[in-house]
Amino acid sequence: MTVIKDEYISDDITLHDVLPIGFLKKSRYTGEKRGMRFLLEKAEVSEEKAPDESDEAKTVTRLRACVWPEPYAYDFTDDSFKRDTYFDFSEEGIEEAIKWLNERLPEFDR
Repeated sequence: MTVIKDEYISDDITLHDVLPIGFLKKSRYTGEKRGMRFLLEKAEVSEEKAPDESDEAKTVTRLRACVWPEPYAYDFTDDSFKRDTYFDFSEEGIEEAIKWLNERLPEFDR
């Protein structure tokens, strides 16, 4: 960690690196850290229904987190290199996603 004028630059992704949930409601957020590219975005996901529920699939809003190696942007990277998972679409979900992203960082260190 480096201190610059009472602020710090962390080697990990922090909440300060990610825009708030209000931004994620409307747009995808992408970033890069230590050779790992990542994105956070709102996603509508079909949940499996319980056997006693109706035949209609239930769609829920989730926070999708995805990682892939540099150098290319998401749209120019083969899907086989991407890994993703989903979290609750909430402030707590963002915190969990950041933790998940940081756990992936060592896989991409150069």
